[in-house]
Amino acid sequence: MSSNSKALVVVGSRGSGRATAVGNLMYKCGGIDMPTLARLEKGGNSTYPKAFKEMQARKETIHFYTPKNTVTVTDDISSADGVLLVVTPEKIDEQLQEIGAVLNELRTFFAQKKAVILINKLDEHGWAAGKFTVAVQVVEEALHNLGLSDDQFWHSRLCVPASGLKGDNLIEGSANTAWYADLVGDSGVEAGNGVTVVAALDNMFGQAHVL
Repeated sequence: MSSNSKALVVVGSRGSGRATAVGNLMYKCGGIDMPTLARLEKGGNSTYPKAFKEMQARKETIHFYTPKNTVTVTDDISSADGVLLVVTPEKIDEQLQEIGAVLNELRTFFAQKKAVILINKLDEHGWAAGKFTVAVQVVEEALHNLGLSDDQFWHSRLCVPASGLKGDNLIEGSANTAWYADLVGDSGVEAGNGVTVVAALDNMFGQAHVL
């Protein structure tokens, strides 16, 4: 496990699956110890979103490990090293409107190549490449409205198609998104079927700050 400590702000509207995705990462990437797991199971809170929400309510440290970093989820923007934006293809305009004020507050992270965008619940849309592409375009337009240019989008961040519930592309590349590898072929990050969330986060944390 890495000794490099990084703080991550995770942003998502209601229904985006933010809690499920982070809960999955906690469970599968070493973020829950045995006593905590036993408590969660005893209290009926062992599902991914319930575990995340209970630990958040108890103000316990929410963290997980990537190959290169120890990642702690934080609400303190001033101490964060990066951002994970979680959205879904369904009603994405409404989602971005709901969190618009937060995105504006985080615009510097996007401009400084310190953000990853998780297009979640793509399994509910048959893993359609078109749904992913449209979602990315809508996010791109929202970022344009915050003052980001075209060249700051694809090359500044990685957008990952995923299922926070089933785990596709969170830790390991998914066969359901074989088309995704072509979209990230020039990203500089090696992965089987594309870039996973943990690989994207490690890549993001490794980027130098842009002044």
